[in-house]
Amino acid sequence: MRQASRRLVVALLATSAIAPLLPGVARAQGSAIPVNEATRDPALTKIIAAMIAAAKARDFKRLAPHVGERIQLDFGGGKGRTEFGRRLARVPAAWDQLVWVLEHGGRFEKDGSFWAPYTFSVDLGKLDAFEAGVVVERTKAHAEPRADAAVLAELDRVVVKVTAVFALGGGILVDVMTGLDAVRAAARTYLPWPALYPIVAVWCFQLDGIYIGATRTAEMRNGMALALAGFLALGYALMPFFGNHGLRAAFAGFAALRGAFLALLYPRLLGPFARA
Repeated sequence: MRQASRRLVVALLATSAIAPLLPGVARAQGSAIPVNEATRDPALTKIIAAMIAAAKARDFKRLAPHVGERIQLDFGGGKGRTEFGRRLARVPAAWDQLVWVLEHGGRFEKDGSFWAPYTFSVDLGKLDAFEAGVVVERTKAHAEPRADAAVLAELDRVVVKVTAVFALGGGILVDVMTGLDAVRAAARTYLPWPALYPIVAVWCFQLDGIYIGATRTAEMRNGMALALAGFLALGYALMPFFGNHGLRAAFAGFAALRGAFLALLYPRLLGPFARA
């Protein structure tokens, strides 16, 4: 029983659950038929059933024996069974997400681990994981983010390309991430900035890869120093008047300055290759 429990890996993919609600959906990219390979292992099936019952009852004591002691909770160092319990207590809506994950099947990986929900292992085709969404039930794709807008297509259990997520559907993502009304209201105020930042920052990150590959880190260092000076200047000038909006504008300016500096030096980087 414990061996099966150790093989259970739960991936809380909120976007899989809310994909039908996101606007900006392009044409379907592929099928996403639900799969539940857990039925191959009766012991694992029993454990999942016990976890679902505990999650529905919001009883962490019953859930805890099936949670790894070193469970990783985020990419910022959050981990541990105790911390997982604290987070479930702080954000009750997370229990519902956990139930959704456990009830929607999954697949076994080559190493014997079991990944849930099934949407985690859906073939995305040529799409990047950050631009793909999985429609988990029949839904309508509208021309605009309004219920009365023209219906472009009806989608059911397919992989779709999602665009303008932050600009148009950011409010939905915020609601999934937190149940605190004050945090939701504050986050909505600043949604235009995460929508703008990828457009501004993509260039410096793309050029980072080129400069790293060419082992020209000195230019990256110099660009970072210049961008930092610009960030501090923008923050000093804008924050007294615009508060947090000024800070976010300074961050966008930081990324833009880095990209501009690296782009300016790019012809010099190509020089030796052009002569060759």
